[in-house]
Amino acid sequence: MIIGIGIDIVPLDRIRKAIERYGDRFKNRIFTENEQVYCSGKNTSIESYAARFAVKEAAFKALGKGWDQCGGFRSVEVVADEHSKPHVLLYGKAREFALNANMKNSFVSMTHDADISAAIVVFEK
Repeated sequence: MIIGIGIDIVPLDRIRKAIERYGDRFKNRIFTENEQVYCSGKNTSIESYAARFAVKEAAFKALGKGWDQCGGFRSVEVVADEHSKPHVLLYGKAREFALNANMKNSFVSMTHDADISAAIVVFEK
């Protein structure tokens, strides 16, 4: 049974400008260490960062909570399974909200096109 769905679209330029202006301060506030290692190792790192930002926003929408209620952007981490299929790990308050809703699975889809990245997150119990 689906307990939450979220979707988000992020202009690549928004993430590019934030990284250019704030550098590691921005990355450390928004992305986990694992996400930074993954994204920085890509030729298309801006697209990877933007897609993960979109996943985080979509996850908050699927939880029905804001990022501040969940404990910040790092309360959602985008990871891949052994087949490179993405899903999210939740920490802190975000995890508590998910457990209280009996969430068992997360489904994530990310995409890039032209100047945007987009993501959808579905939580299931």
